[in-house]
Amino acid sequence: MRIQHALAVVVAATLSIGSSAFAQSGGASAQESGASSVHVHAHVLYSSALWKKDSNAITGVWRIEDRGDGRRALVLDSSFKTKSAPDLKLVFSTESVEKVTKKNVLKTGRVLSLLQSNTGAQEYELPADLDLTKYRTLAIHCEQYTKLWGASALSEGEVLAHAPSWTKKTKKTKGGYEIVRRSDGVYIRFASDFKTAKAPEPLRVILSPLTPKEAKNKNAEDGGVLIATLSSVKGGQEYLISEDVDFAKFNSVLLNCKKYTKLWSAAALSIE
Repeated sequence: MRIQHALAVVVAATLSIGSSAFAQSGGASAQESGASSVHVHAHVLYSSALWKKDSNAITGVWRIEDRGDGRRALVLDSSFKTKSAPDLKLVFSTESVEKVTKKNVLKTGRVLSLLQSNTGAQEYELPADLDLTKYRTLAIHCEQYTKLWGASALSEGEVLAHAPSWTKKTKKTKGGYEIVRRSDGVYIRFASDFKTAKAPEPLRVILSPLTPKEAKNKNAEDGGVLIATLSSVKGGQEYLISEDVDFAKFNSVLLNCKKYTKLWSAAALSIE
């Protein structure tokens, strides 16, 4: 089968999209309390599932919601998980996700709250006077140990699907991806720490009906939709996806080298 061509316009190759921010909420409980709250349907202003990796890997989607009645909230969804610590705080920094560190995160940011729990759904109300345009990064920081647990770029849009890692095939690839809906369309974004091996031609990004396990060198493009060709094998980048793509028909995102008939890598496509 030949791949369908749904190649869309390539847009800015940076993952630190826009600037935005958050701040303080009251009544945080201990991290192990498992505190959570009922999700209220609201307009999503910012969200991401791409966390800068370190020794305390963070997974899960966060989002900023506009509740429509003057209230805004930071929400961590049920897939959120990180290593526990005695003094984890949510902090919003003016530094980019690439430049925020354990030494500058508190100096350049504003503490929202103690983290309610190191796992599961939870939310934090944002103060009415908070200017969301001043900050670029959401961080989790252990103040007691002066250690940055992890960080995520404040990215516009709502996460529709994501994967934190890639299945290793012929080439090693690191740095996850996410698919997001913004006011101007649906995009696939690659993490700021995305990196893969160079190829003799730009690698093709493909939505495939095959699972990562099923995808092979010779069948990688069968029944798939071509989303884009990579502008770089390293760093954050994003690409517009054709609006007529039905994600329910696909099971993975593939990176493929057509010239060498090589499947570079595959990652599961799990719709939120």
